[in-house]
Amino acid sequence: MSEEIIIIHNFSALKEKMETLNFYAEWTVYCEFGPEWIGSYRKMKFLLGEYEIGASPFFNELKEKFTTALKIPETSKDLVITGDADILLKQNQLIADYSWYAAVPYDEPEAADNDEIVFYP
Repeated sequence: MSEEIIIIHNFSALKEKMETLNFYAEWTVYCEFGPEWIGSYRKMKFLLGEYEIGASPFFNELKEKFTTALKIPETSKDLVITGDADILLKQNQLIADYSWYAAVPYDEPEAADNDEIVFYP
């Protein structure tokens, strides 16, 4: 992954970039207590090719729609939730082809899912 961050200001610009670069997301929701942290929080990143996408009003809206559609929580009490998604453009809609799993830190997954969902517009 590149250290460079790119900013996407609108859907047209995103579609243009998606013609040549893969668009995907990765996330982890850390549980309340772990071996190297205290406090639950969500960490997400969206990438176009090797470039991380930075904040903009459009992209903040897109991120909100993504987390809502996939029901990615902001916090987790006991389980670490790890997921990723390839984001595809079909019929002018963004579709997340995603998978995730939830586990006690360093243990086998207790829950998992994979599916495809339209999240934008």
